[in-house]
Amino acid sequence: MFQPHNIFAFEDNLILHVYVATGDFSVTEFTDFADRVSLHCVPRAVKVLYPKGSIGVTQLKNVTKQIKARFRCDASFYCFDQNGHGGADEATAGKFLEKARDEIIRQRDPILLPPPGKSFAKPSGAQAGFFIQASNLFIRHAEMSLFALLLVREWGDEFDESIKTVYVDTIDLYGLVSLACRIRFGNGKHGPITVSYSSYSGYKEVLKHADVSSSLMVISATTSHKLLRKILTRTRWKAVDRVVTILDLDESLCTSACEKEKAKVISHLRLREVQPHSELLPSIRLSGEKFSVEVDDPKSVVLNTQDHAICLKHLKLDILTEMVPALSGYAKMGSDRAPIHVHAEILLKCNKFKVWLKEQIEKYAPASTSHVVCMGEFKDQIAPLLEIFGSGTVTMLSPEQLRDPELKIVGSVIVICPSFTKGTKLLEVSRDLRKQKYLKNIVYFSGVGTPESLAEFKKLKQNLEHGTYQVRSFCNVCTGRPESLGLSWKLEQELLRDEEGLGAVEELRKRAENLENGVLNDNELFYDGPKLELHQGFKYWEGLVKEYPSPVPSILLFATFSFLLQNARTESNLPEKDKLAPLPNRRVLLDPENFFRYNDSLIQVAILRAAFPGELDFSDHDSHSSSMYYLIERAVKVGDGPVVYEFLLALATNRLRLVRNETEKIRELIRSSEMKECRWFKTTKFFRETVK
Repeated sequence: MFQPHNIFAFEDNLILHVYVATGDFSVTEFTDFADRVSLHCVPRAVKVLYPKGSIGVTQLKNVTKQIKARFRCDASFYCFDQNGHGGADEATAGKFLEKARDEIIRQRDPILLPPPGKSFAKPSGAQAGFFIQASNLFIRHAEMSLFALLLVREWGDEFDESIKTVYVDTIDLYGLVSLACRIRFGNGKHGPITVSYSSYSGYKEVLKHADVSSSLMVISATTSHKLLRKILTRTRWKAVDRVVTILDLDESLCTSACEKEKAKVISHLRLREVQPHSELLPSIRLSGEKFSVEVDDPKSVVLNTQDHAICLKHLKLDILTEMVPALSGYAKMGSDRAPIHVHAEILLKCNKFKVWLKEQIEKYAPASTSHVVCMGEFKDQIAPLLEIFGSGTVTMLSPEQLRDPELKIVGSVIVICPSFTKGTKLLEVSRDLRKQKYLKNIVYFSGVGTPESLAEFKKLKQNLEHGTYQVRSFCNVCTGRPESLGLSWKLEQELLRDEEGLGAVEELRKRAENLENGVLNDNELFYDGPKLELHQGFKYWEGLVKEYPSPVPSILLFATFSFLLQNARTESNLPEKDKLAPLPNRRVLLDPENFFRYNDSLIQVAILRAAFPGELDFSDHDSHSSSMYYLIERAVKVGDGPVVYEFLLALATNRLRLVRNETEKIRELIRSSEMKECRWFKTTKFFRETVK
């Protein structure tokens, strides 16, 4: 629809809504607008809305004449006063503003998504899968005037002549605030000044001495109201009702910042589908709301047996094989889920671990040991391992007892921690022990750890080892961040909740229940685990495991590939061709060749689950997408249900992405298949859609 700079119009239910913006009005311009729109728009009524003073009495008569001549219908006029209200027609005016606001947002779409395989790096350093560009809405004067009117309405009676300053967090809001002042105070009066601050770092300095009682604030956009919370807590600004956010995504607003009052928001946006793995992708640097894209051809990594097998020695697979009962997948830990969880009580029953721990204590425990800190309720199991100290010579403590102000340790301490993840509790114990004035020495004995990487464990070890303090570690299975590694099960859990999709499948009820409860033990880790195969000759276990246990534990193979991939992401000494770490201007993908080179079904699904979504994003790579299609097509043809389920699940949850043509080919493939897994996934939204 043709629209001059001073007019915003849209049609809704055969009614043509016309908004005439603040400023000089031209009847000639309106006539040209009516002539062009009448060529393809036949409304049953025309409603014209305008701020007070925009259209004079004579001009209204001419506009009425033009509307009747061009549209052959009556015209209704609604005027907004200086407070943005429509008077007796407030209900009609309010509905119009809502529809007009939504129409501008629909046309301009201020949510920007990055190209496939990239994320945005904001000036704050945080990475995001999208950002909101409020300036998209202010391309023309008419749209800016309409949002200025909404701004005036939100401030209401607080926007009076006592206001001396309006603070804005982006330069794009200067014009908006200027128009809001013209609507509120007219052209003849001097309104408040506008002051800009940096929304990422400069707000403290700018707002440090702000007189809040004579100030208002506009925030361009937010997804969580974190900025507003920081302003309310770190500056003199305490009145949340004096702040208006142009756009936001958070329906709960800032109730955590102020329980009784909510932040004022002009419009809530609905977020389109974004990449949930954005923090793992190479980023495009944002400067304010300007950005440039430099995309190199993606790098594909094929796991190299010879180079990577060396790192598996850290896993001590020959021992871990006997400890499989102590490991579980996607275990519930409070409100969190751990993709690999170590059950300390079971680990302490493992003979090899008990022998190791006893030998370590006998060899490295200081002769002056007076106290043993047991992390967990395992005192009875730990006690037999302390025979070297003699009966009654050491005192066993829990971490909580270390905070007793009456506790006095004269001697050395050993800390026994059967399992840990990030090591936060170990650091807390370390801080509590260092408060002991007469403490001589500390030795930490850690069992099976699941830190994010070897580098993170080395950092933890360095923090614990102060002076003569030592850390003796049995084994570390480094797998990356738990929330990233466990994403596939989290998304599967959400998909199985959907009663219109997979949630209605009776055969998946038990799996859905296990996912909800956070209980996936070994062969339940993958769908229909007992049917997945691993044959002798797996190179990564060659020389490290004498013979495969029967059946092969899924959790052990998953731990192996989780470790391999994380090592490829973080190990700086690997050859460049084997590094899986994201590059600043280049995507790094897991080459589909890995699925063909290691074609045992258990290996394939282990790789699929252990890989991060960014490493499986082939949405702009034709040959890789074609390879993945072939893999899925073959699994469907041979009726390999577990593999079909796992790969269709990865597609349905957007962990695996292919180019459009291959995606549609897979949709057609499962639509034509009578395989039960294909029938199930036909019901899901992803496979019901057609690529446009």
